[in-house]
Amino acid sequence: MDTTGSPVHLSSPESLARWSRRPVCPTVADEVWTPAASIWWAASGQWPRDYRALAIDPSVFTESELAKVLVRYGAPLALLAHWPELEAVLRYVLEAPAESRPSALDLVQHLCALRV
Repeated sequence: MDTTGSPVHLSSPESLARWSRRPVCPTVADEVWTPAASIWWAASGQWPRDYRALAIDPSVFTESELAKVLVRYGAPLALLAHWPELEAVLRYVLEAPAESRPSALDLVQHLCALRV
């Protein structure tokens, strides 16, 4: 299996750009993107990337092929319409450039501030 350790759907954009290099060395920025993407998935049952906006079905690609598509074309984030407060917190992390991405502690603090 050709993998970086997490599914393509939960890998940061910069991690996907390094997909073919071995060994895979995740950065601190990668390490906060993946939990934020995982929370999105858990809250919605959908991947955080909007594959429909690219007009693709991710299930027809291997992980390597999908990683290449995402690196080449990118993919906007989907919507988490049923919980806009959570969506705002997760977008805060998922849309930030790697060099200015919030820390895992920032993510946790923002999540704890949500009223459930």
